[in-house]
Amino acid sequence: MARIVLIGDEEVKKYIFNLPKKIEKSLSKGNLIFMKNVKKSAKLRAPRHSGDLADSIVLNLSKSKGKKKQWSITVESPYGIYQELGFKPHYINAGWTTKNSFGTVGNAFGWSFEVARVSKNTPFLMPAFDANIVSFDRILNDTIDKEIK
Repeated sequence: MARIVLIGDEEVKKYIFNLPKKIEKSLSKGNLIFMKNVKKSAKLRAPRHSGDLADSIVLNLSKSKGKKKQWSITVESPYGIYQELGFKPHYINAGWTTKNSFGTVGNAFGWSFEVARVSKNTPFLMPAFDANIVSFDRILNDTIDKEIK
């Protein structure tokens, strides 16, 4: 049995008028899903030397006056950037505290300055982004299709 539904002129106008708002809302949902996937992947890829790096990866929502919502992933650990990008050997101030029984870096090593080196940096955020970007268009298409239906 066939069923025919007629939509009046006012309903069509209302649907078309509300469609951009619904699409914007679904895009925000799609971005949130994508960013959660990237965050989860980055936490799994983060080095576990101290365990603090993976715990410091957080998802933030920022809203400004007159601007749209923006999702961002922040690595709150101070050494996260060095683990992601690496750094050149350089001198550090030996007066910095080490939070251990030695008191300062200089006391721990018996020197006034020490060369800081990283034997191997391990990127974790960009590989997580690269691994999840292939599914971004599918996520957006799925969320927009749900709103249009």
